[in-house]
Amino acid sequence: MKSDFPDEHEKTTQHQFDSFCKKVVNFEKKDYFKEISRKSQKEIPFSALSPDELEQLYSFDEYSINSSLFEVIGYDIAIKNDLLAEAIKQLPSKDKDILLMYYFLEMNDNEISKETNVARRTIAYHRKKALDAIKDFFLKRG
Repeated sequence: MKSDFPDEHEKTTQHQFDSFCKKVVNFEKKDYFKEISRKSQKEIPFSALSPDELEQLYSFDEYSINSSLFEVIGYDIAIKNDLLAEAIKQLPSKDKDILLMYYFLEMNDNEISKETNVARRTIAYHRKKALDAIKDFFLKRG
Protein backbone atom coordinates (compact mmCIF):
# COMPACT_ATOMS: atom_id res chain seq x y z
CA MET A 1 0.00 0.00 0.00
CA LYS A 2 1.27 3.44 -1.02
CA SER A 3 1.44 6.17 1.57
CA ASP A 4 0.21 9.75 1.04
CA PHE A 5 3.57 11.12 2.14
CA PRO A 6 6.40 11.32 -0.38
CA ASP A 7 9.40 9.21 0.28
CA GLU A 8 12.79 10.68 1.17
CA HIS A 9 14.11 10.56 -2.43
CA GLU A 10 11.20 12.59 -3.74
CA LYS A 11 11.64 15.10 -0.91
CA THR A 12 15.31 15.48 -1.69
CA THR A 13 14.64 15.87 -5.41
CA GLN A 14 11.97 18.48 -4.74
CA HIS A 15 14.28 20.45 -2.43
CA GLN A 16 17.08 20.32 -5.00
CA PHE A 17 14.72 21.57 -7.69
CA ASP A 18 13.43 24.36 -5.42
CA SER A 19 16.99 25.38 -4.61
CA PHE A 20 17.91 25.40 -8.31
CA CYS A 21 14.87 27.57 -9.16
CA LYS A 22 15.73 30.04 -6.39
CA LYS A 23 19.31 30.37 -7.70
CA VAL A 24 18.08 30.97 -11.26
CA VAL A 25 15.62 33.62 -10.09
CA ASN A 26 18.30 35.31 -7.95
CA PHE A 27 20.78 35.40 -10.85
CA GLU A 28 18.08 36.81 -13.16
CA LYS A 29 17.25 39.45 -10.55
CA LYS A 30 20.94 40.44 -10.25
CA ASP A 31 21.30 40.59 -14.06
CA TYR A 32 18.17 42.72 -14.29
CA PHE A 33 19.41 45.23 -11.70
CA LYS A 34 22.87 45.35 -13.32
CA GLU A 35 21.21 46.12 -16.67
CA ILE A 36 19.09 48.88 -15.14
CA SER A 37 22.15 50.36 -13.44
CA ARG A 38 24.17 50.22 -16.68
CA LYS A 39 21.37 51.89 -18.64
CA SER A 40 20.86 54.60 -16.03
CA GLN A 41 24.52 55.56 -16.37
CA LYS A 42 24.23 55.87 -20.16
CA GLU A 43 20.66 57.09 -20.66
CA ILE A 44 19.10 60.40 -19.77
CA PRO A 45 15.36 60.88 -19.34
CA PHE A 46 13.72 63.42 -21.66
CA SER A 47 12.75 65.53 -18.66
CA ALA A 48 16.46 66.05 -17.85
CA LEU A 49 17.29 67.43 -21.31
CA SER A 50 17.64 71.15 -21.95
CA PRO A 51 15.37 72.80 -24.54
CA ASP A 52 18.32 73.04 -26.96
CA GLU A 53 19.04 69.31 -26.60
CA LEU A 54 15.36 68.45 -27.08
CA GLU A 55 15.27 70.59 -30.22
CA GLN A 56 17.93 68.37 -31.79
CA LEU A 57 15.74 65.29 -31.38
CA TYR A 58 12.97 66.29 -33.74
CA SER A 59 12.38 68.03 -37.01
CA PHE A 60 9.47 69.60 -38.79
CA ASP A 61 8.39 68.73 -42.28
CA GLU A 62 7.96 71.90 -44.20
CA TYR A 63 6.09 71.82 -47.45
CA SER A 64 6.36 74.39 -50.20
CA ILE A 65 2.58 74.50 -50.47
CA ASN A 66 2.59 76.88 -47.50
CA SER A 67 5.26 79.18 -48.93
CA SER A 68 6.38 80.95 -52.08
CA LEU A 69 9.50 79.65 -53.79
CA PHE A 70 12.13 81.85 -55.40
CA GLU A 71 15.07 80.43 -57.32
CA VAL A 72 18.40 82.25 -57.29
CA ILE A 73 21.81 80.90 -58.41
CA GLY A 74 20.54 77.33 -58.21
CA TYR A 75 18.99 77.59 -54.73
CA ASP A 76 15.29 77.44 -53.93
CA ILE A 77 14.33 79.96 -51.28
CA ALA A 78 11.01 79.44 -49.54
CA ILE A 79 9.27 82.48 -48.08
CA LYS A 80 6.38 81.67 -45.78
CA ASN A 81 5.07 85.19 -45.29
CA ASP A 82 2.63 85.79 -48.14
CA LEU A 83 2.87 89.58 -47.93
CA LEU A 84 6.67 89.56 -48.07
CA ALA A 85 6.59 87.08 -50.96
CA GLU A 86 4.18 89.34 -52.83
CA ALA A 87 6.47 92.34 -52.25
CA ILE A 88 9.49 90.42 -53.52
CA LYS A 89 7.60 89.30 -56.63
CA GLN A 90 7.06 92.99 -57.51
CA LEU A 91 10.81 93.64 -57.69
CA PRO A 92 12.78 93.67 -60.95
CA SER A 93 14.67 90.41 -61.48
CA LYS A 94 18.14 91.82 -60.72
CA ASP A 95 16.99 93.55 -57.51
CA LYS A 96 15.11 90.44 -56.40
CA ASP A 97 18.15 88.19 -56.94
CA ILE A 98 20.48 90.55 -55.07
CA LEU A 99 18.05 90.86 -52.17
CA LEU A 100 17.58 87.08 -51.94
CA MET A 101 21.33 86.40 -52.09
CA TYR A 102 22.07 89.01 -49.44
CA TYR A 103 19.35 88.25 -46.89
CA PHE A 104 18.48 84.61 -47.48
CA LEU A 105 21.76 83.12 -48.70
CA GLU A 106 23.72 85.42 -46.36
CA MET A 107 26.15 86.50 -49.06
CA ASN A 108 27.97 89.81 -48.69
CA ASP A 109 28.21 92.45 -51.44
CA ASN A 110 31.62 91.21 -52.59
CA GLU A 111 30.37 87.62 -52.96
CA ILE A 112 27.27 88.77 -54.83
CA SER A 113 29.46 90.96 -57.04
CA LYS A 114 31.62 87.98 -57.98
CA GLU A 115 28.56 85.78 -58.59
CA THR A 116 26.77 88.30 -60.82
CA ASN A 117 29.79 90.03 -62.43
CA VAL A 118 28.43 93.40 -61.29
CA ALA A 119 30.41 96.04 -59.39
CA ARG A 120 30.10 95.95 -55.61
CA ARG A 121 28.76 99.52 -55.48
CA THR A 122 26.08 98.59 -57.98
CA ILE A 123 25.10 95.62 -55.79
CA ALA A 124 24.73 97.93 -52.77
CA TYR A 125 22.65 100.35 -54.89
CA HIS A 126 20.28 97.60 -56.13
CA ARG A 127 19.92 96.16 -52.61
CA LYS A 128 18.97 99.57 -51.20
CA LYS A 129 16.60 100.17 -54.10
CA ALA A 130 14.94 96.76 -53.48
CA LEU A 131 14.56 97.49 -49.76
CA ASP A 132 13.02 100.89 -50.51
CA ALA A 133 10.57 99.24 -52.92
CA ILE A 134 9.57 96.67 -50.29
CA LYS A 135 9.17 99.42 -47.70
CA ASP A 136 6.91 101.37 -50.10
CA PHE A 137 4.93 98.19 -50.81
CA PHE A 138 4.24 97.69 -47.09
CA LEU A 139 3.39 101.35 -46.55
CA LYS A 140 0.83 101.24 -49.35
CA ARG A 141 -0.70 98.08 -47.88
CA GLY A 142 -0.94 99.85 -44.52
